[in-house]
Amino acid sequence: MPQQQILAVIRQLAVEEKAITTAAVRARLTTPVPLSELLALVSRYKQSPDSLPPLTTASLHGANTHAQPESELSELSERLLALEQLVTEQALRLERLEHLLATTLGGKND
Repeated sequence: MPQQQILAVIRQLAVEEKAITTAAVRARLTTPVPLSELLALVSRYKQSPDSLPPLTTASLHGANTHAQPESELSELSERLLALEQLVTEQALRLERLEHLLATTLGGKND
């Protein structure tokens, strides 16, 4: 589960064209993760961005059939968390843009 959260944040930072650093990733995480895993994934991304596993790992599906529904639920929960975080970030970005637009238009009317 922590790996999926870290990967989601790394991908968000990459999409936003921001520096992928341990500090930047850690600042965006909503729950604590093992530092060793965080360092390993950030380092791996810096060496080869395409080498990171996908957000939905196939390894969770191959364990056994009894664990499959729980694994799928866990994956969906992680994806939902990542999407919720992305929506929150986009809402904040939209709010900043609306404020900027309002101040720009407000300044022209003065």
